[in-house]
Amino acid sequence: MHVSLLAVNPAEKGNGVGTLLLKQAEEYAKQNQCTQIHLETMSYQAPRFYEKNGFKVFGELPDFMQQGVTRFYLVKRLA
Repeated sequence: MHVSLLAVNPAEKGNGVGTLLLKQAEEYAKQNQCTQIHLETMSYQAPRFYEKNGFKVFGELPDFMQQGVTRFYLVKRLA
């Protein structure tokens, strides 16, 4: 499964909303026999959030569209 967009209202950040949405996406993937979830994020967005939720970086594209910005590619394998 690919997550193309996961966004949380800034007023809700830190309240567990993003984690809840991610867990729901994971449950949906499992129900549909997906073996992994993959997504992309930028260095100024949420790479640490995804790592904290079990995703592993499998690729990086430094200086993506501008100097100092890295695009991260992450995957989470599902049991």
